[in-house]
Amino acid sequence: NMDQPLGSAVGNWLETREALLVLQGDNKIQPDEYPTDQYALEEIKELALAQAALMLGLGGMVDSYQEGFEMARDTLASGKCLHKFAHMVESQGGDTSVVYDLNRMPLPQNRKTYYSPIDGIVADIDAHEIGDASVKLGAGRHYADDEVDYQAGFLLHKKAGARVKKGDP
Repeated sequence: NMDQPLGSAVGNWLETREALLVLQGDNKIQPDEYPTDQYALEEIKELALAQAALMLGLGGMVDSYQEGFEMARDTLASGKCLHKFAHMVESQGGDTSVVYDLNRMPLPQNRKTYYSPIDGIVADIDAHEIGDASVKLGAGRHYADDEVDYQAGFLLHKKAGARVKKGDP
């Protein structure tokens, strides 16, 4: 459902970072100073494993969804997916050290955390509004020749339906 962002990140580097954290699995190679929503990472991981299981079935590599899911889960856990991603980065001339050490990517110069002024429940997260706001920050473009700030974006600390206390980010 696209009513709210998948995971907790919005923006090029932040979404890539979130994907790398999933690829790193339980053996985080090098943590960084950004907050990480473990529930969001699990959500992304489960969706990716489900899609991989379906593709393995369509490709005739497994006989059942469950078998595909287990194969995908085991491959992810082995670290092969992370190393394949690093290979793709290298083949495109990218810096593979960032794949293994998230701190190699410079942090944005301007960061701001907003805190809840009241206790309550997050009623709604408007993905369209979040997208528009990210474009205004420079994380996206209106026109093909607009420049993109690959570090710009948002980290959402709560999902729709989540309880929030006064002072929570």
